[in-house]
Amino acid sequence: PLSSNAMARSRRRSNSFGVPLGLIHNSIGTRRVIYLTNQRSIKALHAILVQRGYQAKLFTKVATREENGEIDILAWTSRAPREILLIEAKFVLPADEVNEVKDLTERLRGGQKQAERCLRILDGLSARAKREVFKFVPWESIEKQYAIVVNNEGVPNSAYAPERIPSMDLPVLKQRLRPRDWRRPELLWEAARSREWLADVRRMQPAWRPVSLGEVVYEVPVREGGEE
Repeated sequence: PLSSNAMARSRRRSNSFGVPLGLIHNSIGTRRVIYLTNQRSIKALHAILVQRGYQAKLFTKVATREENGEIDILAWTSRAPREILLIEAKFVLPADEVNEVKDLTERLRGGQKQAERCLRILDGLSARAKREVFKFVPWESIEKQYAIVVNNEGVPNSAYAPERIPSMDLPVLKQRLRPRDWRRPELLWEAARSREWLADVRRMQPAWRPVSLGEVVYEVPVREGGEE
């Protein structure tokens, strides 16, 4: 059973859609909570895409003779009829520590591999076969396929290579993207790859303020002007 402190922490921690993550010690229980969180969050992400003018389909199994996979979300908009967007979702417990960030990064890299496999499968299918499962997409006209990995919260470390399949977390999708970024899959993909909302952080000169707690001295990063 969870201690009272752990239960309180469990109630506090939720993903970007307010879905409780539930810190359950039992490994089977943990996988169950993450699975349910994943399903709910993907459906909420689907709703955002629809609100932004996309047609989209969830949880679609695709296969060729060589490979098989499942596409979490495939989206298309009439504003860019020659493009599609494939989204691989990875919703895990938020990363607070270095080891957790490393684990998050590995999971997102796994998401990249899954997205790459699904793109290969789509390439290997005929337009007729793809039309049977994604009836809203004019496959004969599709020229560009874009993919991103979406997670609930957190940024991967430098081991994640964003050049072909970038990642983005839900707070960014909900709060940081500009209206123009939603106009077409290419712009959404480019926003995830370039991360322009981090420009101020990249330009910021590193500065540190020492903070003493007893005999231990910590260095806290500060912005120009002394803001932490």
